[in-house]
Amino acid sequence: MDNQTNKPAAFAFTADELAKVLLGNLGLKCNKLSLFSSAIPVVASSSENATQAVSFPLFRRAAEILANPLVKFAAAKGGSTLAVETFTVFSCPSSSSMELVAVLRPGDVSLVLYFGTVEIFLEWWTDLFACKENTPVINYLVPELPLEEFTFILHVLDTFRRINMQSMLLYRPLKESRISGNDFMASFEVALNSGDVRWLMPALFSITPGLKGILLDLHPDIIDTAEALHFIKRTKNPNNGEDDLLYLDPGITLGYEFATSWLFGLGLAVEVLTGDEVNIVAREFLAPTAFANHLFTIVKGNSGLEMFTHFALTLEEYRKHMIALLRKAAVKVTTG
Repeated sequence: MDNQTNKPAAFAFTADELAKVLLGNLGLKCNKLSLFSSAIPVVASSSENATQAVSFPLFRRAAEILANPLVKFAAAKGGSTLAVETFTVFSCPSSSSMELVAVLRPGDVSLVLYFGTVEIFLEWWTDLFACKENTPVINYLVPELPLEEFTFILHVLDTFRRINMQSMLLYRPLKESRISGNDFMASFEVALNSGDVRWLMPALFSITPGLKGILLDLHPDIIDTAEALHFIKRTKNPNNGEDDLLYLDPGITLGYEFATSWLFGLGLAVEVLTGDEVNIVAREFLAPTAFANHLFTIVKGNSGLEMFTHFALTLEEYRKHMIALLRKAAVKVTTG
């Protein structure tokens, strides 16, 4: 166990031991937001590790939160070159404080981390998941776009990466970046259905809780938004006269950023328990690069449609966003 004041207290168990400790050793009852509720009796663990853990006051406090949380962060990290790993953070906020407990399952281990304050939690969270840059960058996307149009633009960025990689494999530097319209649309459908988290657009849908398998209504003029934002331009191929998409400066700049320095994706759904109901208060996807924390958030638009927002945040801006997210969840819990 690590019990330094500026770090989380850590407790490790074998894969199935944690549930035995909570339900068997401590005799806790779990609510519907907990990961550990069981309809059948659970036998207590007789291991020395379990006996030692329940003797620590901080673990007993963590156990209470794991059994009856009011806030749940369901998260998944992966994409680019990383395999997907899921983990969960729980809290029982009050009007005066917020403690948090994370459950990670690396391999055959269940790791419990107890955070006594929001500050300790944020230090851990941003150290693991955020780009550390504090120099503002340009946000090339408008504040809010319909789901289909936003998805299309993400594929524009993925396709630029693909074109760039192909030119490198062929030892042919690009004089200009372009792709045939037919190739682009065909690859869009393939990418959307692939679940291949090595690419930005499929990673967003595969890693963000609740988005996997989502159906899109692709209207004929979906390309208009990407062109209006100057990511691409419809043109004719000078060699064969076919319809092409030519990449413009914003698409090239952001495309290069993701092609060369996208680290991974972090999908997150924030749920709260109010009364006997579980409600989702936020769903988002973080894609840190070497330059910024690209935060994609799902919101409800004026017409009730699902919309995406995007902001390229510095480290400090992302920390403020996480504080606001925690406060939003806490308010939802305490006010109903």
